[in-house]
Amino acid sequence: MPPRHSSPPFLRNPVPSLSRASLLLACLTLASCGGGGGGGGAGESGGGRAAPGGNLPERSDNADGRGDNKPNLPPGLAEPEPLAPPPAVPPAVPPAEPPAVPLPSGLPLQSRAWEQPLPQALMRYARPGRSRFDEPFHSSGLQPNYYNLIDFKPAKDAGLDGRGVTVAVIDSGVRDDVTLLKLPKQNKGDFQNGRHQPYDNSKQGEHGGWVSQVLAAQPDPANQHLGGIAPGVTLYAGNVSVKEEKDGIEINNVIAAWHYYYGRGARLFNNSFSTLSGTTSDRQMRLYQSAYDNAPNSDRTVLGALKHLINGGSLFIFAAGNGNAISGRGYSTPSAEGRTPELLPELQKGLIVVTAVDEFGQIERWADRCGPAAQWCMAAGSRAFVQSAELNEGRRDIIQELKSGTSFAAPQVTGAAALLLQKYPWMNNNALRTTLLTTAMDRGAAGVDAVYGWGVLDVGRALQGPARFAFGDFPATLGGAAGQRYVFGNDISGAGGLVVSGQATLTLAGKNRYRGRTVVRSGVLDVLGSITSPVHVEKNGMLTGIGSTGTVNNQGAVYSSGPGLRVNGDYAQSAQATLLTDIGSLMQVSGTATLDGRLHVQGIRAGYVTTTPRRHVFLRARQLQGRFATLTHSPTLLLEGGLSYTAETAGLDLKRVDTVAAVRRLGTPDARQAEVLAGAAQLEQVFERLDDGAPPDDAAAPQVLATRSRAGALRREKLLTGATRLQAIRDPELLRRSLYSLTAPVYANAAALQTRDQDERLADLARTLADTEGPATAMARYQHGLLRWQPAGLRGTQRSDTLSLGVSAATAGQGRATLALTLSQSDWRETFRTPMADRSQGSLLGVMAGLRKPLGLGISLNTVAGAYHFRNRVTRQLWFGDEARPTGATAQGWGLQLGALLSREWQLGGGLALRPQAGLVLSHARQLSFQESGAWGYGLHSRGRSVTVPSLSLRINASQAFALAGSAWQWQAYVGLLQDLRRRDWRNPAAFDALPQAHGRSGQWNMARSRWSAGLDLRTELASGLSVGLGYQTQWSGDSRATQVEVALRYLF
Repeated sequence: MPPRHSSPPFLRNPVPSLSRASLLLACLTLASCGGGGGGGGAGESGGGRAAPGGNLPERSDNADGRGDNKPNLPPGLAEPEPLAPPPAVPPAVPPAEPPAVPLPSGLPLQSRAWEQPLPQALMRYARPGRSRFDEPFHSSGLQPNYYNLIDFKPAKDAGLDGRGVTVAVIDSGVRDDVTLLKLPKQNKGDFQNGRHQPYDNSKQGEHGGWVSQVLAAQPDPANQHLGGIAPGVTLYAGNVSVKEEKDGIEINNVIAAWHYYYGRGARLFNNSFSTLSGTTSDRQMRLYQSAYDNAPNSDRTVLGALKHLINGGSLFIFAAGNGNAISGRGYSTPSAEGRTPELLPELQKGLIVVTAVDEFGQIERWADRCGPAAQWCMAAGSRAFVQSAELNEGRRDIIQELKSGTSFAAPQVTGAAALLLQKYPWMNNNALRTTLLTTAMDRGAAGVDAVYGWGVLDVGRALQGPARFAFGDFPATLGGAAGQRYVFGNDISGAGGLVVSGQATLTLAGKNRYRGRTVVRSGVLDVLGSITSPVHVEKNGMLTGIGSTGTVNNQGAVYSSGPGLRVNGDYAQSAQATLLTDIGSLMQVSGTATLDGRLHVQGIRAGYVTTTPRRHVFLRARQLQGRFATLTHSPTLLLEGGLSYTAETAGLDLKRVDTVAAVRRLGTPDARQAEVLAGAAQLEQVFERLDDGAPPDDAAAPQVLATRSRAGALRREKLLTGATRLQAIRDPELLRRSLYSLTAPVYANAAALQTRDQDERLADLARTLADTEGPATAMARYQHGLLRWQPAGLRGTQRSDTLSLGVSAATAGQGRATLALTLSQSDWRETFRTPMADRSQGSLLGVMAGLRKPLGLGISLNTVAGAYHFRNRVTRQLWFGDEARPTGATAQGWGLQLGALLSREWQLGGGLALRPQAGLVLSHARQLSFQESGAWGYGLHSRGRSVTVPSLSLRINASQAFALAGSAWQWQAYVGLLQDLRRRDWRNPAAFDALPQAHGRSGQWNMARSRWSAGLDLRTELASGLSVGLGYQTQWSGDSRATQVEVALRYLF
C-alpha cells in the first residue's frame, strides 16, 4: 500500500535560550516531516529522485592527523606499494645447513615450558564476499533491495543478531501493539519534565515503534518480513515526546533519557529526531553553546550530556534531517544535534550522523546532506518496512507499511554497531565509529564529501573490521580470555596506527598499508597478511604470524611459527625479550637482526631427525649482531640439540636420542610401563632403519629388492610421517600414550578374557552334572555380564551376553552325560587416558560335553571337554602425540578344553546338602595371524600365537529344598576359585605393517592368575517337570570386578 503520512511538524514558542526556556520542541523526522524555515511540502514522502543540487561545500579528503578526531587524509601523499601477500601454500622449509662455519654458542640448554598460553598463528583466512537476499519478481522498493544495498546478508549468514548488546531508542515511545519487538514493559519508560516516569501506553506515539522495528524487529516469514538489523539486542525505548503532541520532543526529556539508560547499561543511542536544519541549525547550535557555557551543571545540557556519556564510552547515532518541506529539497547541513562536534571536537569519537539514500545508493532529494559534519557522517537506506495495528470494524488488523526518512536510515547504522559489538565486544565508541565510517561504500565525489560523508553503510565489510585508521591510532583493547581470536579481514590504510592491548589475539589478515606505528602493549597480534608499519612489542605483548611486517622492536615476545614471520627492515630484541620459534620455521629479516635476551624453542616441524646432528636455521638476516643470553626449549623427549651462529643465521643442531632410554627417564611408571617400553623398543627399530636411509624391506634378497623398491619407498615415506610426529612430542603423558598404542593390547586382552570365561563355563558344566536329576533333562540358560578391569592408569569394561542350550541324560551305574552348545557375544572397551576407547566386538561359538561317574562313598568323577571358535573385530586408535589415526583388524582363533573334577556330597539334614568340588582344567587355544592397515604403516602385523593354560578349579556348593506357598523351591549357593597355573599370555609376536622385519610383541594387561567367584540361585517349579531359576554371580580378581545375572529353564522328561 502507498506510504502513510503524518501531519506537518511544528516548533512551539521558540525561545532565545535554553536556560530561560522550559521546552524546546524538535520535529521527529518521519514521513512527510519537513525542515525548518519553511513548513509544508513534500518532505520525506518518497517522491521522485533528483541529483544533488545547490551550492554545497566542496568535498575534502584533507586532515592533519593530529588527535583522535582529525581525519588522517593528507592531500597528494602517495601510498606505498603493498607488499606481496604470503603465498596461499606455506613455502617449503629450507633445507638444513651443513654444520660447517657456524660457531657453537656454548649456552646450556634448559628444558623449560613456555610460561603463558601460546597462540597459534592463523594459517589461512577467507574473507566473505558480498551476498544478496533474493529479490522476488525482480521488484524494486522492497525490503530485500534495501538490505542488499547495505550488504546485510553476510551478518545473517554469520548468525549475528546483536545478542548481548544494549541499545536505547530515544523517540516517541513504543506501543504495546507493536508485536515484532521483544520489548518487555520494564524496558519502556516515559520522560516528562526531565524525569523518568512509569510507562503509559496511551502516551506512546507511532514513530518510535517504526524506528525500533528497523533496528530490532523479529523476522516474520509469514509476511515475508526479514526482521530488523539486530533483533537480538536488549532494547530500551524512551518516550521523550511533548505531552500534548506525540510528534514533537522535549530536549530536557532527551537529556534525562540519555542519562537514565546509560545507567542501565546502554552504550548505543539511536536518536531519530532533529531540530531545524539549514540556517536555523546555526542558531540552535549557538543556543546549545550558550547553555553549556552558562549552566551550573553542564551534564544537564545537550553538549554537556553528550560529552559526559561519550567520554563514558557511548556512541550516539543521529538522523540528519529531512530538508525543506516546501521545496522538497534537503539542506546542505544536518540538524544542530549532528553538528555538535563542531562545538566540542572531542564528541566526534562517539557520534555519527546518518543521511538517506534510495535503493540505488543515490542521495534522496529531500535528505539533509552531511555538509560540515562530513567527517562523522554516512548514509543508509531511506525506507522502512514496518508493521502497524489498525482497528477495522472493531477488529485489530496488522498491516504492512512503507515509511521513508532519515529517521529510518539512522537505526540501520545503530543496528550495524550492535552487530559489531557482538562480534568485537571490546570495541569502544571510537573503534566502532572508525569501523562503520571507513568501511562505507564511497558515493559521489571520491573520498569523504559533503553530500554522502564517508558513503553508504556496508554491513558485511564493517564486520571485517576497519578499513582505514583515519582518526589517529586505532584502539584494539581486546576483551576475552587468552586464546580467543578476533580477525580483521580488510586491507587497512590511513595515517593512523594500531595499539593492541588485552589478553586475546587479533589477527590482521589483509594487505595493510597504514602508516602509523603498531604497538602491542599486551595480548597477541597475529599477522597473516602484511603490514608496512614498524612494530613495537612491549613487555606484556606478543607478535606472531606467517605474514610480513615492517621493522620490529621486541621488548616482549615474538613467536615465529609455521613457515615463519618476515620482517622487512631491522629486528631488535632487548635483554628482557624472548624470541620463540619452532624448529623448521624460518624467520627472515631483510635488515640487521640485533639479538639479546631469551630464545625459546617451542616445537618441532623440521621433519625426521636422525642420530647424526643436523643444523636447522630458524633466523636469517642480512647481518646478525649480538647473541641470545638464554636458550630454553619445551621438554623435548626424543630430541636434543645446541645453538650455533653464522654471520647471517642462527640455528640449532638437532639429533635424536635412544627411545628406550628416553622412556626410562620419564619418571614414575604406571600399569602401562611394560607396553610403553615394548613400544619404545619397536619404535627404536623403526628409527634405526630410517637413520640408515634404507627401505623398510631391505632385508630381502637383492633380486626381490629390485621389484619391491618402489613399494619400500612408499612404506618408508609413511613411516617417516609418523616418526616425525612422534619425535615432536613434548608432553611425557602424550609420549607414553603414543608408545602404548603401538603395542595394541586390546587384541590380547580380548582373547584372554574370552578364553578365561570359557574355562569358567566348562568348570560350571561340572557343577551342572552333579545337581541334575531325572532320566533326561533339557536346559536353557541366558546370562548377562558386566566386567570392569582397572589397573592403574587404565580402564576396561566388557559387557557380555551368553546363551547356553543343553541336554542331560542318565547313564548306567547312576552316571550322567551332558552335551551343551554355547553362543556368546561380548563388547570389550579399553582406554589408556585417551578421549576415545579401543574396542573389540567378540563372538564365540562352543560345544561342551561332560560325563559323571560315581566312585562310591558319595564321590563322583566329572570329566568335561569342550571346543570353541572365537572372533574379535577390533577398532582402535594409534596415537601420534595428540593426533589419533584409526586402524583395526579382525582376529580369530579356536580353542580345546579338557577337565577332570572330583566332587562329594554330604546331606546335613533338613534338605541341606554340601558338595565340594576340585579338579584340573587344561585349555589350549590359538589366535591366528592378522594385519592392521593405515596409521602411516604403524598398524600391528601379528604372526599368531598359541597359549596353553592349566588351571586349578575349587568350588564349594550348597543347596537346600523347601516349600513356599504350596510350591517347591530350592536355593543354591557357591564360592569358587579358578587358579591359573600359568599366565594367560596372549602377547603376539608382532611387527609394524610397514616394517614386517621388526621383532617385538603386542601388549597385554597384567591379568591376575587367581579369580574368586560367588553366586546364589533360586529355583522353583512352574509346572510338572518345568522349573525356572534366577541367579546372581560376582567375580573378583586383582584389579577387576565382574557381575552376572542369569535366568535358567529346566525340563525333566
